Amino acid sequence: MSWFDSRRRYISAVLAVLLLAFATRAGAAYWWNERHGESFPLGDSDSYWRLASQLADGQPYEYGSSDGKIFRAPGYPSLLAIWFRVVGRSKSAARYMGVIFGTAGVGCVMLLAGTIGSRPGTLFAGLLAAVYPGAISTSVLLLSESPFVPFMLAHLFLWSKAHSQVAGWPQIFWGLGAGAVGAIAVLIRPSWLLFTPFALAFCALAPGRERRWHDVKLSGIVLCGLCLGMMPWWVRNYQAVGRFVPTTLQVGASMYDAWNPRATGGSDMWFSAEAYTAARQRQKAGQLPTGEPFEVYLDAQLKRQAVDWLSDNPSQAVRLAAKRPLIMWNPWPGHNVLSDGWARHGIAVGFLLMLATIGWGMWRASFWRSPYWLLWLPAAYYTLIHIVFVSSIRYRQPAIMAALPMAAACWLLWTSRAKDQDD
Repeated sequence: MSWFDSRRRYISAVLAVLLLAFATRAGAAYWWNERHGESFPLGDSDSYWRLASQLADGQPYEYGSSDGKIFRAPGYPSLLAIWFRVVGRSKSAARYMGVIFGTAGVGCVMLLAGTIGSRPGTLFAGLLAAVYPGAISTSVLLLSESPFVPFMLAHLFLWSKAHSQVAGWPQIFWGLGAGAVGAIAVLIRPSWLLFTPFALAFCALAPGRERRWHDVKLSGIVLCGLCLGMMPWWVRNYQAVGRFVPTTLQVGASMYDAWNPRATGGSDMWFSAEAYTAARQRQKAGQLPTGEPFEVYLDAQLKRQAVDWLSDNPSQAVRLAAKRPLIMWNPWPGHNVLSDGWARHGIAVGFLLMLATIGWGMWRASFWRSPYWLLWLPAAYYTLIHIVFVSSIRYRQPAIMAALPMAAACWLLWTSRAKDQDD
């Protein structure tokens, strides 16, 4: 009888992994608070904080003015607002909300690994997630990644569970549930919106897949669940600006951030104040299209400028597109907040170890088959997304966490080889 066959021992081991995950993240949060206190080293945090404060105070969900109704998706600000009501508005304390979500993310890695591997492999994947420096760092930053990761992984877990169900109502139930949880993930991190259609296209077009029609049908069910989950936000946005807005009205700003004369591959919103001021001047002069809300106009203008720059500078655009995957998958962080001392080297070493383990698992396992493709497809998806938009190592962290369950397959291969040698 294996040590892991005991349910009590296995549950104790799972709790030990979760405790380790919580301890590493809580320690990182304490270190960060001692160093940065109540400051915002990363710019996106301020907008989330202001929107959360307005929600907690019962004010309209608007950023800056009534012309900012769809500036951010509501997921992360809503979670922060609940935290404010319970704990207060200390930034140092709010980082511990990220610690909780980061720990939940490790639990979701183990849930997902359990759908494809044994108990030892599941614990191995969870242990890697618990000590992975990239996941620890994103857990303590006041950014949407910390709550996004567990919801993204729960989306993939429910999708994987749907794969194991017989065709009919059980599969529909799990598939719709996966889509609904995916909608929550999108409302936290809008870049996840196109993953489900991307997965559907992969199932339909990828060659050599035995269960193509089964996977296409299930992906369609998940997509229906996603649309149902997004419906309240879509209706609210239509009521706010009189047109369909799938996520936010920051797509234009994100596009121009990626494609402009000063673009480097990373993010630099140098143009935002200038573009906002110019649009305000046109509004005061009565030059905005009749009936078009200000934020819709600003979003459309920035989209147009990005497309114009792309068409006028194709060679520079190709260089930027080639550079962005290198930025995203660079072992060493480039941001000045994370690029010093042991943190920089720890993140690099941890990333390389995770990548080696995931790569070995993919090489030896049937990663092309269901449901293995659900584990590595987020990495392909985010790489493609951040060729179009700006790139950073923070955008790879959810993809790494999604792929870590491949380590469960890696563990199985290693242990089976060891047993064969003993025999």
